[in-house]
Amino acid sequence: MDMTIKDVAKIAGVSPATVSRVINGTKPVSEEVTKRVLDAIEKTGFKRNAAARSLVVKRSNLLGVIIPDISNMYFSELIKGIDSMAHFYNYNIILSSSSTNENREVECFNLLLEKGVDGIIFTAYRYVRDPIYKIIDRASIPFVSLNRKCRNTISIRVDNTKESYEATKYLIKLGHRNIAFISGYFDDDASGIQRMDGYKKALKEYGIPIRQNLICEGDFTFKGGYNGAEKLLMFNKDITAIFAVNDEMAYGVMAYIQDIGLKIPKDISVMGFDDVAYSQNFRPRLTTVHQPIYDIGEMASKTIIKAINEGFREDDIIVKGGIAVRESTRRIE
Repeated sequence: MDMTIKDVAKIAGVSPATVSRVINGTKPVSEEVTKRVLDAIEKTGFKRNAAARSLVVKRSNLLGVIIPDISNMYFSELIKGIDSMAHFYNYNIILSSSSTNENREVECFNLLLEKGVDGIIFTAYRYVRDPIYKIIDRASIPFVSLNRKCRNTISIRVDNTKESYEATKYLIKLGHRNIAFISGYFDDDASGIQRMDGYKKALKEYGIPIRQNLICEGDFTFKGGYNGAEKLLMFNKDITAIFAVNDEMAYGVMAYIQDIGLKIPKDISVMGFDDVAYSQNFRPRLTTVHQPIYDIGEMASKTIIKAINEGFREDDIIVKGGIAVRESTRRIE
């Protein structure tokens, strides 16, 4: 015999309406009550009948997810969070990667709309371009934009400028003055430019000259970090710290430093940004700006499902970051 929502409510000691709120994320429920409901769901094996529900409300129970690079460790963690929460709410995801290609990115949006997804979670490549805005403006489903502010969507992101400012300030307080910076693309990468703004803001605040020869363009890849460190250290022997705008480039920086026989952090400190899981395993362990990546993924799913059920409302959600201090940075005199 199939369990019903009333059975779950009886076991949890709550009303069926409360169970519905927990399942659909329509209204806030206390952590204690949420846990009781989740425990009851687990105990009973209760599953909503997705097929029947979709016939009534004409929904597919599919979420589209678009990312620029499927090989990037940041997006691997993000997708895990998205998929976990989507599965809890009885949704499945269709994942599409633009492979850092602008035309393919537009194709990804159109393909997911053709598949009849109920909503789309996406991270735009570099920045949100006009063809994507046109798709969003004429579509009748909600969109969640991650890492980029985007009109007519719900945006979820850390404050890139603030977090980069705090990271640079942390290095300055450790005694560093010659701090090199490996950015994203100089011309049109939204998050990379914001992180560079934070770096420059901290230097200005502490009266440290901004030296263009200590700023290098990167591409968010291991190779980009490796090549960037090579360019910087070839001509600037006074560098005591390198701040890369994502962890994968920071790994490349660390590899180059070690390849030329220098030690981290004895000779050069290294700072990253993202705090992907591997940053705790790399040696030395990477000091980096922490983003709650998995949690952001879960939040994206819960937020878009709520928008599907209750109607879309544009919002800009700023997630708090912080600095994960590990072994790749040190105080200097």
